[in-house]
Amino acid sequence: QQQTLGLNKTFLFYDDADQIIGYTSLLAWKIELAADPERLQTLPGIAQSVTSGRKVFPALLIGQFAVGAEHQGMGYGRAMAQWVRGHAMGLELGVRFLALHVDRNNREGRQFWQSMGFLIARTSGSKVLSMWSDLLATDEPTSPPSGA
Repeated sequence: QQQTLGLNKTFLFYDDADQIIGYTSLLAWKIELAADPERLQTLPGIAQSVTSGRKVFPALLIGQFAVGAEHQGMGYGRAMAQWVRGHAMGLELGVRFLALHVDRNNREGRQFWQSMGFLIARTSGSKVLSMWSDLLATDEPTSPPSGA
């Protein structure tokens, strides 16, 4: 059933010459309010959901995301990430968030995802950072926040 709904699936992206540009794997996931309460409670509709007892929200986890070395720096990663966002918004399950994990030392990766509107969740010294993006947000940043 999850495959039919577009969850737990790997997608390949091709260029006009049918060469593989990259791929992404999307997995069924959830975001819990306790993960980042101050930021999550300020999002549209969250306060009302919490008042009615809801503290877990449907999400898609970007489990893998890669662009071939020969295609990097050409905008393909951004286009793929935008496709993932559109795909998630089109799912009938009511997915509210995208989530991913990035190595704390991967500055380029962190900056890329921040430029796509992802926020870093609070972490406790882990080597991996959890990041999330609200699909209902209308003001996606186009460049990384200062100090990233």
